[in-house]
Amino acid sequence: MHVSIEGDETSAQLFVRWMNTGNYRYQAGKHEEALFAYTQAVKQNPRDDFAFCCLAEVLNSLGRFEEALKASDFAMSLNSSSVSAYTRKVEALMNLHHYEQALQTCEQAMALAPGGAALYAVKGDILTDLQRVQEALMAYTQALQLDPHCAGIYNNLGMLLAQMQHHEEAIHSFERAIELEPDNAMISDNLSLLLESLGRWREALSLQLRGEVHDTQSEGAVNPEMPNPEADVMAGEDMPALQYSALWLL
Repeated sequence: MHVSIEGDETSAQLFVRWMNTGNYRYQAGKHEEALFAYTQAVKQNPRDDFAFCCLAEVLNSLGRFEEALKASDFAMSLNSSSVSAYTRKVEALMNLHHYEQALQTCEQAMALAPGGAALYAVKGDILTDLQRVQEALMAYTQALQLDPHCAGIYNNLGMLLAQMQHHEEAIHSFERAIELEPDNAMISDNLSLLLESLGRWREALSLQLRGEVHDTQSEGAVNPEMPNPEADVMAGEDMPALQYSALWLL
């Protein structure tokens, strides 16, 4: 259902109201309604670069990457120093598997915001996709120097280290991420899967059971019969792929 804004208002007032509506809808997860609102906003003010950044963001969320790319490019044409426009373009390019162009755009953004930890982390993600693992390792290390308390960066570093067969270092990176975000099930799952792949079943099982106990406590109930993840794996069930953390700048 599309939203509507009525009344005798100026274009500037309508622009603000449509932007606020788009932000509210986007944060509520109503991306189609957010897209409609942002589209109305840019009609009221087609020279506002941030509005086009918001449009690109929601288009990326909807998987409409070619359109997101165009919205990002238009935002950059309005404001060539908009880091937000560059990061949204990077996201679209990565999803379109245009990794070399994504890397070039990311480095342009880094030149505008050299202290941005998330940009170094995203560069690490791109370099990982390009199989340039040593450069990716350096990018993640630089990201953590800038922000040593970001669990997502430690998670993605752990992914890379596991890919490089540096298993103990990967485990340490995942453990550090869990220390920072103990409620992040994705990171715990990544560590558990790595431990299982190394045959360290007891450690993996202990980690999984701790997460399940935490979940039941959070819900105000205790489940006395814990499932046996080790038995499931031994029975031949497919394990999910390890997952990267999204590190886009908003």
